[in-house]
Amino acid sequence: MAVSQHSSTGAQVSPERLAEVVRRHHNYLNGKPDGARADLRGAILPNIKIEKLAFRHALLSGITWQDAELEKANFSLADLFGADMQRSILIGADFFRADLRGARMNKAVLRSAQFKDADLRPGDLRGIDGEIIGTDFSGANLDDANMTRADVTDGNFEGASMIGVEMSQAQLSSANFTGADLSDADFEGAKLKEANLTGANLRNANFTNANLEGANLRNANLSGANLKGANLNDAKVFLGLGLLSANLQKIFRDHMVWLATRGGDGVRADLSEFDLRGLDLSYSDLSVAIFNGADLTGTNLRRAYLTMAEFEGAIMTKVDLSEAELKGANMTDANLAGAKMIAADLASQDIDMAQGRGLHRIPTRLVRANLTGTDLRDADLSSAVLTDANVQDAFTAGAQMPGAQKSEMENQDERDGS
Repeated sequence: MAVSQHSSTGAQVSPERLAEVVRRHHNYLNGKPDGARADLRGAILPNIKIEKLAFRHALLSGITWQDAELEKANFSLADLFGADMQRSILIGADFFRADLRGARMNKAVLRSAQFKDADLRPGDLRGIDGEIIGTDFSGANLDDANMTRADVTDGNFEGASMIGVEMSQAQLSSANFTGADLSDADFEGAKLKEANLTGANLRNANFTNANLEGANLRNANLSGANLKGANLNDAKVFLGLGLLSANLQKIFRDHMVWLATRGGDGVRADLSEFDLRGLDLSYSDLSVAIFNGADLTGTNLRRAYLTMAEFEGAIMTKVDLSEAELKGANMTDANLAGAKMIAADLASQDIDMAQGRGLHRIPTRLVRANLTGTDLRDADLSSAVLTDANVQDAFTAGAQMPGAQKSEMENQDERDGS
């Protein structure tokens, strides 16, 4: 039966003793006689040098590894709670699912190390002299971790939980944050050039003076984020942005900032009378944007967020608004002939009134809109205003319609079927 081999807490371990612990832990991992799980909790091991150390499943909480050289070490599933690994060289080390809560790794060299699914709450990985280039933190828990000034160029944080993480002044160029939770994170002054933040939760994150040049922010949640002074040149706000003119790119980026800061910074997009024919604006957040009189013929707005947007008098023939959110939008006098609005949400938008005065409901307006041949299957128009709208030949199977208008459309469908 394998047992743990324990060293006295706070004791400095001799090279001979460490070699014995390593040998018996190897036997423990391989089910050999004389095997014993390494237990170096609280031990002091400064300035050691071991390549490819195999300490998977080892008990190492509170250990001191300061200034150690442990390239390609295997600490997967190890208990490193509160470990002190400052200034250590850990190039290519594996910390898969390791418990690193409260660990200190500031100024360590962690190039190409693996922290997949590891728990680093609220670890200390501050930089300046250390580097974490190309390191994999995918799926890791870095809530409230401190990575100030760390160099994590090309790092992978896909799917990581990083709530409240401190990354001010960090080097994060080309880092991957796809799907990561970065709510309340601090990126002040950080360099995020060409970083991938697709689908990331950036709610209330601080990007003051951050460099987001060329970053991918598609489908990211930026509500409440602070983007004051941030460089968003060539940032990808939605699919197809890079194909737009420089003027349009600036308008859309300024609008993104305006939405994120709730009007505190940036500029609301006013695209009145613009020629936007055939553009790909799918998945974009253009809530409250103004498109009055614009030409959107054949434009792709599939799954776009267009809450309370203004489309009065716009030309929208054959536009694709499938699954788009259009709550409270104004489409009065818009020409939507032949448009696709399959499963679009055109219900009312509720607005909280000040001083506890309740909710103000703003309906989607399609007054005098031309909906000839429009595909409204499975769309929600339950509270839309369709006064004098032309619904001839519209497809409404499965659509939720206002009572009176529903009857009119059902009669139209019956006439078409007879």
